Amino acid sequence: MKTNSMSSLLALILPLFMAVTVKAEDVKIEFITPSIVHIVKGQPTASLVVTAKPETVALKRKGHDVSSSKLTVRQDATTGRLTFLTAGGKVLLREKGCDVDKVSQTFALDRDEAIYGLGTLQNGKMNRRGEHKRMEQSNLEDFQNVVQSIKGWGLYWENYSPTLFDDSPEGMTLTSEAGQGIDYYFMYGGSADGVIALMRRADVSTVDLRLLAVEGALQDGGRDRGRGGPLPRAAGAARRHHTGLAVLGT
Repeated sequence: MKTNSMSSLLALILPLFMAVTVKAEDVKIEFITPSIVHIVKGQPTASLVVTAKPETVALKRKGHDVSSSKLTVRQDATTGRLTFLTAGGKVLLREKGCDVDKVSQTFALDRDEAIYGLGTLQNGKMNRRGEHKRMEQSNLEDFQNVVQSIKGWGLYWENYSPTLFDDSPEGMTLTSEAGQGIDYYFMYGGSADGVIALMRRADVSTVDLRLLAVEGALQDGGRDRGRGGPLPRAAGAARRHHTGLAVLGT
């Protein structure tokens, strides 16, 4: 009886001290906070910009699911592909396929899901659906490997080489020209403001949060693609003062 009681007690206590790193097949899943998860396939990128240290995150494991209080990561037992869900079970984003050797990852988006980010592109658009762009810094365009969705999630692609962003009916694909693996951070903030807060928490220093704030204000105000209607005051100020800086202190 005492043995059973002790086993029950340990079952309750151990998740509170569980290591935040979980390995399944060739995928590394690391919770930085309950809302930020770091995914690595192959060799990780030696980070130059993410300075946040992982918190001690209470995790629960059930089958192929790893869950925090905010986020669940589910791995398909056959394909190894990941699905990111809210704590309530709502699907946020699914992996569709990857090629680790080619440093390429494809994600499945909802048909009408608007996405924002990538930096300053000279095409007059804010919604990046249907975009096909080789991202390499230039005098005219300032890129950052960040995407955020109207569904309240954000993704930071951790690679410093020129990267091809391609969104089509087959999926949203990021492919980098150099690297030994796929390395990205997924975060769920519930809104554009929430994603920006998590970017600050992760200390992603290459992201211009003022530009994300402009896009987020338009997104939360229901103004897809940045057309029509006046900008909210904070977003307008951010746009007026945006100078295309690649590094922004928070």
